[in-house]
Amino acid sequence: MTLYKNGGSSKTKLNEAHRRWENELSKKNEEKLSRTQELNTAKVLALKELGVKKGDIVSVTMPNLYQALAAYFACNRISAVTTFLDAVASPEEINSYLNLVYL
Repeated sequence: MTLYKNGGSSKTKLNEAHRRWENELSKKNEEKLSRTQELNTAKVLALKELGVKKGDIVSVTMPNLYQALAAYFACNRISAVTTFLDAVASPEEINSYLNLVYL
């Protein structure tokens, strides 16, 4: 079905609207990407400030949220190893996990 036949919008108007929509989407994607890179750089700097360096093991204990993925990518940029621990584990379980990882 074409909307520009039988009294609907003209083909030109639809094409213009489509181009405008594509331009808006591309601008938003560029903004999101640059904002993501900016936040990732901030996380890298924070990890370096905490003393994390290449080859260090960083344990992340949080639910599966985008912040966990951001921590993973930040560690990758430093060349640190990331381990994920169960966010609902008891303190004793976390202690045993850390003993396994760091021994």
